[in-house]
Amino acid sequence: MIKAEWNYLRKHKLVLAVLSVIMLIPTIYAVTFLSSLWDPYSKMDKLPVAVVNQDQAVQYNQKKIAIGKQLTDKLKTSKALDFKIVKTKKKADQGLKKGKYYMVVTFPEKFSKNAVSLLKKKPQKMVVHYRTTSGLGFTASKLSQGAVKALAQSVSAQVTELYSRIMFNNIKELGKGMRQAGAGNSQLAKGGSQLNKANAQITSNLNTLAASSLTFSSGAAILNKRLSTYINGVSQLETGSAKLTTGLNQVSNQLPKLANGVNKLTTGSNSLATGMSRYASGVSKVNTGAVSLNSGAQKLNAAGSQLNKGVSQLAQGSSKLKTGVQSYTAGTSTAYTGSQKIAAGLNQLDTALNSNSAKDKVQQLKTGLSKFEAGLNQLKTAVDSSSSNTETVDTLTTEMKSLASELTVMTNYETSINTKVEQVAVEQKLTSEQTAAIEAALTPDETVKTALSAATTNLQSLQTQLTTLSKNATAATNLKNGITQLQNSYGTSADSTTANTLYGGLNGLTAALTNAGTSISQLNIGTKSLTNGLSTLNGQASTLVQGATQLQSGLGTLATQVPQLTTGIATLASGSQQLSSGTNQLAASGSQLTTGATQLSSGLGNLDTKLPTLTTGVSKLATGSQTVTGGLSKLAANSGKLLSGTAQLRTGAEKISTGAGKLATGSGQVGTALTKVQQGNQALGNKLQSAGNKVGQLNVSKLTYAQVAKPVTTQHTDTDRTPNNGTGMTPYMLSVYLFVGTLSLSIMFDLVTPRKYPRSGTQWWLGKMSVVGTFAILQALCAYFALIVFLGLSPLHLGAGLLVAITASFAFCSIMTFFVVAFGPLGSFLGLLAMVFQLAGSGGTYPIQLSNGFFETIHPFLPITYSIHGLREAISVGGTAVPDIFVLLLIAALFAALAMVAYRMKMKNLDKDKIAALSE
Repeated sequence: MIKAEWNYLRKHKLVLAVLSVIMLIPTIYAVTFLSSLWDPYSKMDKLPVAVVNQDQAVQYNQKKIAIGKQLTDKLKTSKALDFKIVKTKKKADQGLKKGKYYMVVTFPEKFSKNAVSLLKKKPQKMVVHYRTTSGLGFTASKLSQGAVKALAQSVSAQVTELYSRIMFNNIKELGKGMRQAGAGNSQLAKGGSQLNKANAQITSNLNTLAASSLTFSSGAAILNKRLSTYINGVSQLETGSAKLTTGLNQVSNQLPKLANGVNKLTTGSNSLATGMSRYASGVSKVNTGAVSLNSGAQKLNAAGSQLNKGVSQLAQGSSKLKTGVQSYTAGTSTAYTGSQKIAAGLNQLDTALNSNSAKDKVQQLKTGLSKFEAGLNQLKTAVDSSSSNTETVDTLTTEMKSLASELTVMTNYETSINTKVEQVAVEQKLTSEQTAAIEAALTPDETVKTALSAATTNLQSLQTQLTTLSKNATAATNLKNGITQLQNSYGTSADSTTANTLYGGLNGLTAALTNAGTSISQLNIGTKSLTNGLSTLNGQASTLVQGATQLQSGLGTLATQVPQLTTGIATLASGSQQLSSGTNQLAASGSQLTTGATQLSSGLGNLDTKLPTLTTGVSKLATGSQTVTGGLSKLAANSGKLLSGTAQLRTGAEKISTGAGKLATGSGQVGTALTKVQQGNQALGNKLQSAGNKVGQLNVSKLTYAQVAKPVTTQHTDTDRTPNNGTGMTPYMLSVYLFVGTLSLSIMFDLVTPRKYPRSGTQWWLGKMSVVGTFAILQALCAYFALIVFLGLSPLHLGAGLLVAITASFAFCSIMTFFVVAFGPLGSFLGLLAMVFQLAGSGGTYPIQLSNGFFETIHPFLPITYSIHGLREAISVGGTAVPDIFVLLLIAALFAALAMVAYRMKMKNLDKDKIAALSE
């Protein structure tokens, strides 16, 4: 079996060449794709990013702060990205929209101002605005965002350094203040010492005062006796002075009243004159305002009638608006009903297109062509060998008649389809453009029509020749030529992609039917969207009608109120005319009042000038008399108190003596407390001086600011060796491309037809696997070493990586062999489906934990999972890949056993003669 398979390849060089090219598919895919993303992170300086600086510099502590400009200057020389300095935000946004930039970074106008707002009541955060366009490049957008975050950290560190400068400067100032406070406390300690000495002197003087108070008490007793004689003389003098004082008081009491009255009268007359002047001026202004008011009221009265007319017209317009809204609502409802009919018609048309009638006719034609092809081959063999096979000719003639009938049905298919489309268009009221689009989608291509016509003509000619052949054996040569022409017209299943053959035309017709179904589905989706929109619009129509009704009602109410407003405006105009007339009369009388008030004020001023002389003389006389009388009265009245006072003075002197003793004692206690205060001030001063000196000893430098701004750094250690993105993606992409290669091999190489009759399913499997298995191993070798040679892949374990690639490729080949043998053409689709699930569930690009639960569940059961893990261990991690190789070998053995069972089941239907003929 193995030898027979390889002999077949030696005889069919084209098949061998196709398999060799397919073997290179993983290599081409891997080298081409991985080279495009081998090391993109080293080319980040080519990713264009726009930078717009709108920041305005500010003054802080007599220094100019311009953080936006500093950052812009740094970005100019930065290699993190290709930063482009753009003057205006509008220009940068346009570049972002057109794809010129992948991100726009903007420093706002108050960027520096917010940076120095730390010590303000409400500090403001600094904001760096950036815009990305993930639609044009999602990966580029994420990379740009990472750069912006690094930029934000840089800005944060720079601002923190600025804050630390401010903080340490304030600490230095605090140190100076503490040293000054310490010096002040030392001075307080010195003052406390001096105060303590003064207190000692006070204590001594208080003791002296206590002793002197006793002598003062004895003198007070003698004074009390002498005062009694003095008090009797004062009493007689007080009686005569009282009579003089009474007369003077009566005169003096009347003069102030007179002077006060004249004074008030003079002040009132002056105020009256000033008020009359202001009154005349105010009346003039009121008169002017009344004239303006009268003019405005007349204009307002004229506009009132226009307002009345306008409201009436507006009420009429609202009635027309309501009528129009009702018409619009009715039209919306009609459109909604029509869209439902269109949707129903499209569903009918879609049902008709997807029915089994058209598909069955195409399938019947394909079946008939297959039979006809086999019959032609038999006829050609019969014509070449002998002319006595008339039975075969008759059978072929019958099949040709059946095929001609099916060709006629397919020729009439276009007419029947167009008729059905026109019926649906009439029933559902489709537009001419919609009808034409559906007919164009369902009408077969011109090449299909040409192929059908040519095949029908050649078939009719061949029928005639077959009839002649049944009567005359000499027509065999003509029949052979007709067979050749007919084969050229309908083609074979091997060249079914040729458009001008019947096979190619049938494929085009099938594609047209599929496209028509897709077009009808898309049209149906659009119709449903239209219906839903009209339904929503129809639902809002009642609200629109209600609003129009409310508008009409409100305007009606307004129209009823306008006449009252017009009447009030007319009344206002009449009253303003009366007001204007009255202010004119008032202005004419104001000048007379002003003149009289001025004359009165002048006369009272003269009187007020003469009164002070009289008042002064009487006041002086009354004051002197009152002073004498008052003194004598007080002296007489207080004589008793004076006697009593001398007694109290004696008693007080004794108390002073006692109190002075107590004060002396208390002063001694105060001296003790002052000593403690002086000592406390001295200690506080020493501590403040010491703290101030320590603050002054702080060693603050640029390194200190940098340490405060960025106190924490990171240190990254990677346990594996993955120098670039391509190396990290190689296990995943190589595994995928190896599966694609085996899938292509299973499609292009016949895994079912044996080249020699097999004795068992195992022998059959060995024969086929000897070919596809070899090519699977070769494709793994080519792809693996191509990545090393062309892209510089450097695996940690070269041999282990190669062994994983070969084992994975062979396991994929075993899987595809089983699918194709067990399920036929469906097996290739199942293989493609298996590849899709493995792409999603292998965790090749992102960790499998980031996928959904379904893919996490199937992850351990996917062959490509172990292929990726084994290659990662061999290329980057440096661990062992033996467990992964073992699992891949188990998978290969399992599907090999299943394939052998499938081959054994197919041996029941093998035809030895047919296999022998094929092997030749």
